[in-house]
Amino acid sequence: TQIRQAINNLDIRNLKRESISILMKAIPTKQEIATLKEFEHVRHQLVSAESYFFEISDVKLYEERLKVLMLAATLDEQVKDLRLAFTSLSNAAKELRGSQKFKEVLKLVLLLGNVMNRGSR
Repeated sequence: TQIRQAINNLDIRNLKRESISILMKAIPTKQEIATLKEFEHVRHQLVSAESYFFEISDVKLYEERLKVLMLAATLDEQVKDLRLAFTSLSNAAKELRGSQKFKEVLKLVLLLGNVMNRGSR
């Protein structure tokens, strides 16, 4: 019930990323839930996995909610990775702008392109 409430409320505080990942790998199909509902009269005799599927079977947009929870759980890490990548890219661009050798290479490429264009006229 705690997991079901956390999923329904999109409460990331009660679900770890690893738990969400495991839940995403075990999303029951509609057919599996329909089959399971046939055994509702013996629900108390089922093992924990089937009992869990009973609990989540009425959660609206279950898979989508898990995806949102996973995004929320990984967002800080993704932002950190993107900031690191942007910083690296920015530093590389600054070095290229200040590099005299790179400017010389670009001049040679431009010169070569101009020579090739003259030959095609």
